[in-house]
Amino acid sequence: MASQAGDDSPEATIRRTAHVQALLERLLQASPIYGLILPTIRLESASHGLAVTTLTLTPTHVNSKGGLHGAVSATIIDFTTGLAIASTDLREATGASVDMHISYLSI
Repeated sequence: MASQAGDDSPEATIRRTAHVQALLERLLQASPIYGLILPTIRLESASHGLAVTTLTLTPTHVNSKGGLHGAVSATIIDFTTGLAIASTDLREATGASVDMHISYLSI
C-alpha cells in the first residue's frame, strides 16, 4: 500500500488508525504470547510512524516484588513499536525485533 507520509487529513488519520487497530487485533489472535501478556492493550492513537497504546495492568503483569515484570515491558515495547512501523506505510505485518536495548533499575 502506498505511504501516506505527510497526509494529516482527518480521512487519512481515520484510515491509518483503523489499519493499525485491525493489525493489533490480528496480532493478539495470532500470537499466543501477545494474547497472554497483552489482552488488555488498547490503541489510543496512530499517526505516521507513531502508535500510542495503553495496557491495563493485572496481577499477571507483575513480578514477585509487585512491580511491572521486565518481560512484560519488553513485550509492550516490541508490540507497540511494531505497530508504529506498520503505521508508516500501512503494511500488513510488523516484522521481527532483532535488537532491543532495555535498561532496568532496581530500587
